[in-house]
Amino acid sequence: MSKVATIVLAAGKSTRIKSSRSKLLHEIAGQKVITTLTKTLKKLQPDQVVYVVNHQKDKIITEVSHTFSDFDWVDQGEPKGTAHAVKKGLEKLIKFRGDILILAGDVPFLSLSILEKLVTRHHLNNSIFSLLSFEPENPHGYGRIIRKNNKAVGIIEEKELKEEEKKIKECNGGIYLIQAQWLKTAIDKIENKNKKQEFYLTDLIYEVPSDSEITIIKTPPEELLGLNTRTHFAQGEKIRKQQLTKKFMEAGVGFLNPDEVYLEAEIEIGKDTIIEKDVALKGKTVIGENCRISQGSIISDSIIEDGALIKPYSVIEDSVVGNNTQIGPFSHLRPKTVVGDNAKIGNFVETKKTRLGKGVKASHLSYLGDAVIGENSNIGAGTITCNYDGTNKFVTTLGKEVFVGSDSQLIAPVTVGDNAYIGSGTTIMKDVPPNALAINPKQQKNIAGWNQDD
Repeated sequence: MSKVATIVLAAGKSTRIKSSRSKLLHEIAGQKVITTLTKTLKKLQPDQVVYVVNHQKDKIITEVSHTFSDFDWVDQGEPKGTAHAVKKGLEKLIKFRGDILILAGDVPFLSLSILEKLVTRHHLNNSIFSLLSFEPENPHGYGRIIRKNNKAVGIIEEKELKEEEKKIKECNGGIYLIQAQWLKTAIDKIENKNKKQEFYLTDLIYEVPSDSEITIIKTPPEELLGLNTRTHFAQGEKIRKQQLTKKFMEAGVGFLNPDEVYLEAEIEIGKDTIIEKDVALKGKTVIGENCRISQGSIISDSIIEDGALIKPYSVIEDSVVGNNTQIGPFSHLRPKTVVGDNAKIGNFVETKKTRLGKGVKASHLSYLGDAVIGENSNIGAGTITCNYDGTNKFVTTLGKEVFVGSDSQLIAPVTVGDNAYIGSGTTIMKDVPPNALAINPKQQKNIAGWNQDD
């Protein structure tokens, strides 16, 4: 197969999104637009990649470098149109022989399969100029494909259209595959004799020899959605969510209401897991098999192992939840929490940087921070690990099968041995040996007649 290089046009100022950030640095499904496109391009395995940048170029280059270890970039400088941008990109492809894929950086929904189809058909037809087209519901704003006897003979930008041409439904997708040597010569013939006085890359079509077939691949409109406005980004979130839910359902995941969940691009979900409505799964979260994620729960950058039940409105961040464990409702697992198999973290329990062993139960109203809790220990309601003295954080360590009575405070650093028992309402200020009972004796005083009238 012939070599393929890529020029990504990523220099725009993104004025229509009305943001201090380039639109390429905004997220769809938790992933930056330029990153999503770059990951698709990487799967295509191009021989060389060039990014044409300008606005916020350092941030864009940094983002691309997370995916591509080897790529080129060039600063477009003062923008003078798409042909000008491509001409700048060609400065990095002087010695390249093959075909050049040209596309904008704001089309994150473009699939690998469509790109592979474009490359294959381009080569089969021995074309020097190929492109993607689509038919949106409203073609306003897009350049139109002009055909004669069903063969493409021109591309006209929206601002240059005559009234009768505005009725044309087939639009230019702005993605091209062009024979490199021909492009390097033909691009010098483009002029800026148009209303915007820009050098339009689309004018290349008029330089194609009449005996060369122009290959056009009709593409689903959602794959070519460009992200120029906040409305486009909202549409994009909907498209990506539909793509993700479809992928997971085909793999055996159940969604009670797929229209009312939020999913990000890098999550993984095992088969036979059920996702209820209003759930948000973010970052690099991995959900195992046979889990249930109940309504309103938010899970980010966490691992939920097989058979876990996450009850309603729980928040889990950068944590690990073991097999067959129950979390919630209304639990908050803050970063670096690890919950062992068959454990139970219940109503209004908050954890932070805490490791809870197999079978641990903390069912009600507790804060467990900077703690290590051994297997099968029971944490009573209202328990607090006092881990912070105003300057430093300290660790509380509980052995196996420790029982902590309700309304207890453990002032770290402190260690409680295996099988120890802490009485209700106890403040632990020093270590408790194994098998011991720790209490703070208190005397109850009853005052007779306290609530009687005179």
